[in-house]
Amino acid sequence: MKKTDKITAMIGKTWQHKHTEEVYKFFQFEENGQNLKIITDKKPLTTTVFDIGIFVSEFKEIIPASHEIVTQTKKQNEPTANTMDKSIMLKVRDALIESIDKVKGDKEYIHQAKQISTTAQTLINLAKLEVDIRTKL
Repeated sequence: MKKTDKITAMIGKTWQHKHTEEVYKFFQFEENGQNLKIITDKKPLTTTVFDIGIFVSEFKEIIPASHEIVTQTKKQNEPTANTMDKSIMLKVRDALIESIDKVKGDKEYIHQAKQISTTAQTLINLAKLEVDIRTKL
């Protein structure tokens, strides 16, 4: 078995680098003496013949999903309570930022800003409780 057989087995497949989590599709490789240049869909990767084992061990293959798994994923990605929670939290954040800006411009707005802050804290505590309940289920 040639050392380059490991790289040859990677050609035409999609791989994820274990450390950087970048995903590459390997197209071909070029051997120039002891150096190897792997042509990918993003950028060329290089290694040496001596380091092929280490190079290969840094990648894990991305297995293409079957039609059934893709269909299940689409159903799971439909709007849920979690997506609504995110939009509520974005509205709370925007209201708090708006209150801060109003207080900066008009000190008489402080009392109303305190009420908004109290309500926001209540919503945050409610969200924390929901997360706690979901993790225990």
